[in-house]
Amino acid sequence: RAFTLEALGFDDAAFAEAQEALKVSPGFVEPYKILGKIYGNRGDHEKAFENFRIATMVVQRDTQLRYDLALAYENMEDFPNAIKQYLKIIQLEPKNPKGYFTAARAYAKNKHYDKVLEYLSLAHQLDPGAVGDLVKIGDLLFEQKEFKTAKKVFELALTTNKDLANVHHKMGLSY
Repeated sequence: RAFTLEALGFDDAAFAEAQEALKVSPGFVEPYKILGKIYGNRGDHEKAFENFRIATMVVQRDTQLRYDLALAYENMEDFPNAIKQYLKIIQLEPKNPKGYFTAARAYAKNKHYDKVLEYLSLAHQLDPGAVGDLVKIGDLLFEQKEFKTAKKVFELALTTNKDLANVHHKMGLSY
């Protein structure tokens, strides 16, 4: 019931239902996932992390759960641990570009720009048309005043042949 309530936007009722479920079956993982999501929506990233961490210890191969845990780390600005989670996701799903894009984003936030380009290149090979992800990371680099790397990311985005006017504009700003 907690999942349904949460999906319908009734976070308070879903929260109460998940807590009740933990009283009945504390080893059941699903309530931890819901609580983590609700805490994250409320901006309580440490509590979100705690719940996702418990769930991840029980279900280690759930990539969505690992994304949630990694995002909690990112929201707490613990980028090295976020990166570790994204790398585990890549090990579990090496053909899924999302893991590479999110790892690149975390590397950018952690100011490891050589790794940003490495992981974006791998992601681009898996999904050559994903201009939106490239532009978002290019924008992040631009905001950090890392213009040289942003320019390289926008150059990679140009190869998608999508949203060219926007990419050219952003590339011009990075000079």
